[in-house]
Amino acid sequence: MGKWVKNTFQSMRKYYPPFKNTHFWTVQFLAVPIAIISWILMRTEYFSHFQGLFFIPITLQVLPVIYAALTFGFAGSVSTAAWVVFLSLPNLIFGPPGLERVGVILQLIILVTLAIFIGQRVDRETV
Repeated sequence: MGKWVKNTFQSMRKYYPPFKNTHFWTVQFLAVPIAIISWILMRTEYFSHFQGLFFIPITLQVLPVIYAALTFGFAGSVSTAAWVVFLSLPNLIFGPPGLERVGVILQLIILVTLAIFIGQRVDRETV
């Protein structure tokens, strides 16, 4: 059984995010200001007048996810997408009520789906 577990971990090594790469952490840091701007915009009274545009701050999170996918492949894109979802939790919990909240959830689902598909495609093309 020990050999089976070791072989499984060895085969999954290509799916580990590149935690030792400083460029990877720079991309992760890029998601933080976008999340802060998103949080501020959703909290301001001025932005509440444009309720149809609530999706724009969350949509900007696609930029670091796609950049991570193109640079680091599947492992980088999925880990960046997970980080973006974590950073977007305040917008889900304290954000807009009703259909706007459903829209934020759908955007995050689309973001994770993009991360998976683009990351897999980059891995396929680079092999």
